[in-house]
Amino acid sequence: MKPSSREWVDKAEEDYRLMDAAGGLDPPAYDGLCFHAQQAAEKYLKAVLAERVTRFPKVHDLTRLLDLIDPAINELTVMRADLDALSRLSVQVRYPGFSADSAKAEEAGRIAATVRRICRRELGLEEG
Repeated sequence: MKPSSREWVDKAEEDYRLMDAAGGLDPPAYDGLCFHAQQAAEKYLKAVLAERVTRFPKVHDLTRLLDLIDPAINELTVMRADLDALSRLSVQVRYPGFSADSAKAEEAGRIAATVRRICRRELGLEEG
């Protein structure tokens, strides 16, 4: 694996761990969980792009990153609506007037876990 890809994976894993930790707090930090779920997914997508030497912009929009990924990774392609929802949710939770509930947090975690599994497989990594 290229060193730049490894760095993205390491950063993605940190966000993934923070996502898990946020859900285990008492009370759970659902907003933090949603934010770190998006961050983990974003960084895993960037790891795949870096490994394939695909230039990508400094954006946080998961669907824009998805558009740069090889459409042959069909498992990611069919996640477009989920990735769009996770991108929007991660912005909403950063501002007053909206708070995620357990259902939103559970869905965000599910999306991040799926992206993680697919990207780790594409990068030749164990599911871990």
